Amino acid sequence: MNIAILKITKTMWEEIQQGRKKCDVRKLNKDYIQTGYLIVFIDVDSGNYLGTRKVIDKKYSKGTDPLLTLGVRHAPTIEFIQKNYNEEIMLIVFYLEVVKHE
Repeated sequence: MNIAILKITKTMWEEIQQGRKKCDVRKLNKDYIQTGYLIVFIDVDSGNYLGTRKVIDKKYSKGTDPLLTLGVRHAPTIEFIQKNYNEEIMLIVFYLEVVKHE
């Protein structure tokens, strides 16, 4: 099982937990993460473990404008991306699902 550790704000993690945020958008340097990977999210401020999600799909966006066509409709995510990733030529959208424990 492949695992990636990514930092996220507690607020964004709560949005994922509540089902309002179904994907995570990252810069191209996270391209090594593939469908099937587990993403372990840690709090960007405290470093504490927040939770884990599985990548069920991965798509690319040329800049910030096409994000809506990829299904990114979570307003805080779009605002964050437009503010912080505006200079990026390519972005990656990871679609997430809850990890089922057996």
